[in-house]
Amino acid sequence: MKILHINYSKNRGGAAKACLRLHRALLRHNIDSNILTALKPETKGENVESYCNSIFSQIVRKAKKIMNLLTVMVLQKTDNQELHTFDFGTIVSAHFMNKSDADIVHLHWVNYSMLGIKTIKKISKPMVWTFHDMWAFMGCEHSDNLNSPNRYIEGYDKTNKNVQGIDVNKIAWRAKKKHWKDIKFNIVTPSKWLQECTRKSYLLKNANIFNIPNVIAEDKFYNKKKSDVRKKLMLDADKNYILFGAFNTKSYNKGGDLLYEAIKKLEPENTELIIFGASGSNKKYNIPTRYMGYINDESKLNDLYNAADVFVIPSRLDNLPNTVLESICCGTPVVGFNIGGLPDMIIHKHNGYLAKPFEINDLINGIEFILNNKNSIDFTKNSISHFKNNFSEEVVIPKFLDLYNRVGSNFELI
Repeated sequence: MKILHINYSKNRGGAAKACLRLHRALLRHNIDSNILTALKPETKGENVESYCNSIFSQIVRKAKKIMNLLTVMVLQKTDNQELHTFDFGTIVSAHFMNKSDADIVHLHWVNYSMLGIKTIKKISKPMVWTFHDMWAFMGCEHSDNLNSPNRYIEGYDKTNKNVQGIDVNKIAWRAKKKHWKDIKFNIVTPSKWLQECTRKSYLLKNANIFNIPNVIAEDKFYNKKKSDVRKKLMLDADKNYILFGAFNTKSYNKGGDLLYEAIKKLEPENTELIIFGASGSNKKYNIPTRYMGYINDESKLNDLYNAADVFVIPSRLDNLPNTVLESICCGTPVVGFNIGGLPDMIIHKHNGYLAKPFEINDLINGIEFILNNKNSIDFTKNSISHFKNNFSEEVVIPKFLDLYNRVGSNFELI
């Protein structure tokens, strides 16, 4: 069996990491797996190739990305500040995929016009599509911002318009409705929450929808002795360390502002906040804070998870964030709101704490619960056990292989 994964980049962004980790896991299981990207990979090999190999094709790729973003930004005004892409042009041709020797074409994050709306309908190979956000059943939006009507459920029309200017979201949604009406998609959602959103959507409620979580690199993320990693990172052996990953501090859905408000009210003794992904902030936290910057080295990130007492994810909306899986794989408990895919990974007061959305005081309760009970509840054992039973490679990969076999054999999926 040969799998061709289609993703915009090799390792930039959560979707790219999820795709690459699945690809590597399939190779370990002797599956002929390959990745096709638009962005040129920074490192060669690993059966990863770019469709845009020439300088000219990379210029075209950049131009299409810019046009994608500008089309939405110029023509419509919205209070949804999450990513929007129009995706009418295309970079990769359907003919290229159809003539390949792949048995299954597995789509991942294919935006910035890597695969246009019309192009997707022309793929004749058996196809699987992993949703890393909500774009496929929305308009140009990649996620809801919780302040707008559920247009993706009702259908986009004048009565529920939530933008000013030209409703480009509606134009994109209607294009999907037109061009995808006869396609029976085989969709993978990493979280149960996104599976339910897809089932409720006007466009894809009749698709085959499977909940299969992302793969985590268990050779990169694993439990280590806390005292050893703290010594290595020159951290205090007796301090409480709160860890936060802030790759996009301005994202409304990622909720960095909620954590800031929580930390302001938190009055812990001998406690420090560690932030990775950001190099600094114009907001000053009321407890000692150290910024680690963007971390590309997974071994260093693994050390940070193991050094921390608790990882906090204050998202307002999230699918199945890799950071949470990485944290529990290392044995570090997680505190977050009871939203999106977080309940899939966090068992309340067992390997973390699920706070009431979006109550800052309860987020504080969660942080304090972990810090106050870290010596009485074995959060490390509970986290690793939950990961092994639900998200380990030995659990996840057979689910993908079963799906590939069913899709490839034209089995009548239900």
